[in-house]
Amino acid sequence: AVYLRLCVSLFLRRTTDELKSGCKVDEKTVALHFDALFRDCGQETVYLLLLDERDRLTHRRKLSEGSLDTSGVAHRQILETAVRTGARSVCLLHNHPGADPTPSLSDEKITKAAALALKTAGIRFFGHFIFTDGAYFLLQMQDESLIKTFKEIR
Repeated sequence: AVYLRLCVSLFLRRTTDELKSGCKVDEKTVALHFDALFRDCGQETVYLLLLDERDRLTHRRKLSEGSLDTSGVAHRQILETAVRTGARSVCLLHNHPGADPTPSLSDEKITKAAALALKTAGIRFFGHFIFTDGAYFLLQMQDESLIKTFKEIR
């Protein structure tokens, strides 16, 4: 069973289109790419996608690798990276290796803090994706409210 799961994971990683610089970034592209990337990943890993004014990828940064259930990233680190690269829009992503994509209180806090800091700098916050095998939550700010959307990847 472990061998078969590993084979499926490797197949998905090889057959998923790579997010390349200049590629148009939308929710479906992000979901397919990072579902394959995070599949069977044993530790929380945080990525930041930095986009131009047309939502094309300019940079992809791995911000942190943590343990089974934690990976520390500060909103200040997200803002500094966005400003340094000249991003016009930012997408935050990480995985929950424990098979439950439900956002934690700290996930919600970092989403709100990052969105506010980026807004102050004139940078759009695309959203915060939280992945587990085959599903994700997307956290987005609308006015002052946090909107949580759960989706399965097909």
